[in-house]
Amino acid sequence: MKKSIALLLLTSASVFAGELPELFEKPWTAWYSGYEGKKFHFGVNPDGEASLIPIDNKSKERVSQHGWISIKPVILETSSSGRDIVKKPLEDGWEAITPESNEAEKVSFRGTVTGGAKYEVHIEIDGDEVYCSGQLLDKGELTENPIRFAVRVTVPNSYRHTKDEEELMERVEDDRFEFVMVDKTKAKFKGEVPEDVVAKQCQAIRWAEADISYYKGDKFEFDAGDIGSFEIENPKTNPIAQGFTLVWTPDPAKNAGGKGKLMIQYK
Repeated sequence: MKKSIALLLLTSASVFAGELPELFEKPWTAWYSGYEGKKFHFGVNPDGEASLIPIDNKSKERVSQHGWISIKPVILETSSSGRDIVKKPLEDGWEAITPESNEAEKVSFRGTVTGGAKYEVHIEIDGDEVYCSGQLLDKGELTENPIRFAVRVTVPNSYRHTKDEEELMERVEDDRFEFVMVDKTKAKFKGEVPEDVVAKQCQAIRWAEADISYYKGDKFEFDAGDIGSFEIENPKTNPIAQGFTLVWTPDPAKNAGGKGKLMIQYK
């Protein structure tokens, strides 16, 4: 009985601490949560950033870290110049709604950023699909400029070790990207097309798919849902196959209770 009470107190203390709790079991040591599926592993670290870790469909092992997809919930402040600024999370501003787990199909937590704004995040894994939702709870002292809840999804540069320009173009020529906008217009691109060219043609994105040869036939699908949309953040002149970031924002007027959901599928 005493052991049960002590365990309950320990669990309660970790859930409501100022930092997200951490696991001690491999391969999730120092992570807040972990999940191991057939197609991918999925973890959330104590800084509130999630990683979708593809499983190589031949070796059945995790791909190296430079092939991981980053999913980072953030609070964005729009400056008077129109530039979006990512507000820094407070190290002691976290609250774990769900306890740490290495079998976490659902993860929920709250965070606080500089300026005192608070937000809530919910992540759910269903088969080969990951759903992420959330909302701004409190603006804190950030009342001078518009702020909003968003999720930054980063597809990394899996060709970072390819330095020769001709070799790079040969490697990315088979990569394909497809986008569908909120207004239902469509666009398709090859991997060597510069990211800034894609961004100019693709705004208010509703759905996207990336087919990158590094993942050996597996594809990523990104769906912004009925009340959300993506934009390509900070477009560069590099080929889009060298990585890009989609910023998902739910419509604040329709996102009461965090109804909007971002879906990522690895298939």
